[in-house]
Amino acid sequence: MIEKLSGQTTITSSARLAQSLHRQFVTEQQRSGKMVWETPDILPFDSWLTRCWQRAEELGIAPARRLLNDAEERLLWQRLVRREVPELLTIVQTAQMARQAWQLLGHWQLTPADLTGTVSRDVQAFSRWSTLFAAQLAEHEWLDLVGWAQQLADPQTLTQLAQAEQIPGSHGSPWRIGFAGFDRFTPVQQALQTALELAGCEVDIPGWASALVSHGAELNHRVTANDDEELYGVAQWARNILENDPNQRLAVVLPQLHQQRRQVEAVFTQVFQPR
Repeated sequence: MIEKLSGQTTITSSARLAQSLHRQFVTEQQRSGKMVWETPDILPFDSWLTRCWQRAEELGIAPARRLLNDAEERLLWQRLVRREVPELLTIVQTAQMARQAWQLLGHWQLTPADLTGTVSRDVQAFSRWSTLFAAQLAEHEWLDLVGWAQQLADPQTLTQLAQAEQIPGSHGSPWRIGFAGFDRFTPVQQALQTALELAGCEVDIPGWASALVSHGAELNHRVTANDDEELYGVAQWARNILENDPNQRLAVVLPQLHQQRRQVEAVFTQVFQPR
């Protein structure tokens, strides 16, 4: 399945997966005895969106707004939270959570208005902040990445981009796109895939790339009673795999590692180095 990485743009769910696929592709080329090969086009979803924006600007079809970069988005959220709750001690962390919630809201094609009537004070605060954030974007004619993703899901825009990517004189699909590592697609991502197909692109959506990382392994889910049980289960799973194959490469990804680093280190030490 490695050969699918050649001749197409592969959009991954994370930067880590993009790097892993690059390494596996290189390893496969070396195994086949090749000395030179074309670098595969593999990049995370957000990076692909940014590339599309840059190309749209070159073609003169980008919206008449300025796309905020990652640092600018984070700073804007931090300033907003600091202004709204100046006494808060965890402004950076709270702003990051609010930003992630905003992105989730956008990817599921929801607006702050959809949160009205909620009882939770946290949700009420987020709804208010989201309204303020959207107002700032509109006032300054800024656009964040999730807003661009929503606008990009327009067949006309994607048709122009796809045609620009086509090699002059070539025939067939102007753009081959594969998606890798996504457990599920948000409505915005699904709309983008539909728009790509309407633009005449060849879109590969199966789960081939998810299996590619582990060479055919199945995706398994396990429900645990609490966080401690989950950590012990993951640590034991990793130990079992490494005992069977010490050369195996594993990655355990935790969304809030900085908040539970000591606990994670303690659990993995206990499992891997029992006294």
